[in-house]
Amino acid sequence: MTSDCVCVDAQSDSILSLWRSICHEYYFQHDDNQRAKAILDVYEGLKLDQITISMPGQNDEIQATLAQLGLVHCPMPNHSDCFYTNLTILERVKNQVRSEFHVYASRLRYEEFAATLGQIQSVHYQVETHPVDGSKYIMYRPMQAYQRPRRDIDNAKDALMSFLQQNNPNIGAHPFLQGLRRFIQGNISKANVVGWKVSDNAFVESGGSGFSIAALKFMILTLNCGHIEVEPQVRLYYMDPYISNAHLRELIVIFRRQPPMEGRPTGDEVKTKIPRQNPIGIHDEPGPLFLKFCTIL
Repeated sequence: MTSDCVCVDAQSDSILSLWRSICHEYYFQHDDNQRAKAILDVYEGLKLDQITISMPGQNDEIQATLAQLGLVHCPMPNHSDCFYTNLTILERVKNQVRSEFHVYASRLRYEEFAATLGQIQSVHYQVETHPVDGSKYIMYRPMQAYQRPRRDIDNAKDALMSFLQQNNPNIGAHPFLQGLRRFIQGNISKANVVGWKVSDNAFVESGGSGFSIAALKFMILTLNCGHIEVEPQVRLYYMDPYISNAHLRELIVIFRRQPPMEGRPTGDEVKTKIPRQNPIGIHDEPGPLFLKFCTIL
């Protein structure tokens, strides 16, 4: 090679380390000064033969880094193979870092989900610790002279309508929504609470950003469903023991007003030993008379 040759060996430890740090800065560290993004933008353009080293607006530091990485076309004849080999080597490293970031981001979502669950529990359930083996179990809270306000079911119906309208267009959320419908339907006319055993990934991976927290808040804070972890990242959700059959039917009506959903319900129904406390509505605040006769089954 003559002094005009600018070829480098991208397989060297120093270049691989530099490139990995740039990719890591872009994916993991928010890239506040946009340096890593500028370099990666040039790199992506070079893969398509759309950008050369002499891009207007590039500062000297970025141009020097590109040259150091071998992301320049050598002026020497027959040296193009080295340039394209470097692109291939750097692509493998970039894909590896991006894959690591997806794993990292997924772990953060599951940790956020678990942390949120750890902070909220239904007002009608409590988790206890067994005095002998230390295992966790859930039990309902006995309520004295309890009356369920009509506004509770009205608020639940409004919240369910909003939740379905927001997420029904996303086919990826349909198995969860189908499972939620089955969970509600499955408790109608049962003497004991029917639980919904479902993996955390049904919440975290189904509906996109914000779906998991919105689903949790609806189920636990609005429907008053209890929850307990029964396997790693698998939980059993308990229907509110104080919700009546009539109110459950009113929720099912909301589902029937939505467009059809694709897929099969996620999770499994589980029979529990917790008795339902208000199946025939003796604790319900009286509502409009027509609701007792005109609820669509």
